[in-house]
Amino acid sequence: MIENEEYGNCCLIKATKQVLDKLELENRTLTQITSKERIEQRLYHPVALREAVINTIIHNDYSYEVPPKFELFADRLEITSAGAIPQGLSQEEFFEGYSVPRNKELMRIFRDLDMVEYLGSGMPRILKAYSTEAFRFTENFIRMRFASAAPSVGEASERASETSEVESKVKGKVETSGKTSGKTSGKTSGKTSGKIVNLMRERSEITIPELSKIIGVTERSIERNIQILREQGLILRKEGAKGGHWKVLK
Repeated sequence: MIENEEYGNCCLIKATKQVLDKLELENRTLTQITSKERIEQRLYHPVALREAVINTIIHNDYSYEVPPKFELFADRLEITSAGAIPQGLSQEEFFEGYSVPRNKELMRIFRDLDMVEYLGSGMPRILKAYSTEAFRFTENFIRMRFASAAPSVGEASERASETSEVESKVKGKVETSGKTSGKTSGKTSGKTSGKIVNLMRERSEITIPELSKIIGVTERSIERNIQILREQGLILRKEGAKGGHWKVLK
């Protein structure tokens, strides 16, 4: 632990703004200079981050006498709130933005101060930037885990390897144009992305933490590979009433 700060013993509105200011300060902008353009990206999506902070503070179950917790790590941000999903609300309804305010007066005050727009608007904004895999539910807590856009020190060599892998796949696409899909997939089966596709084909409901454990790479690495596979149109994420699942398209 490098730093530990508490925001409390004051107006909850003031504490919320202090947390938002602190995370805004920590949410650095990364810059990459390429031959064509200058690319800038924040460590965490700013809109999703703000919605997650405010939702956590508004919906925290203060009867536990446990305040919301915001933890910054080298490769991720974790936000934990006390209290499970409100009784009668399913996970699917939770992700679709249906809202049952735990603290109705608190919600009213935040809305009167224009800190929230309307009920259920926060979750759709978060899911535009992060998938449902970022959420963890227990009987007493809800945790959001946002992966940082910057790799941790331990991932540096791994990311370099993945870059080489992606370049090889692009080159392979050009060289193997016209060949069967079976031959193409065979070339990547020994790499991280190929392993991900094979595991998704075997178990469509497999999660990112499970993929990370089986393959032996970080969850951040799995997320990057999944993003590439989705952009290439090789896999698709399906959400269902009993939980989401993966669909291998090619």
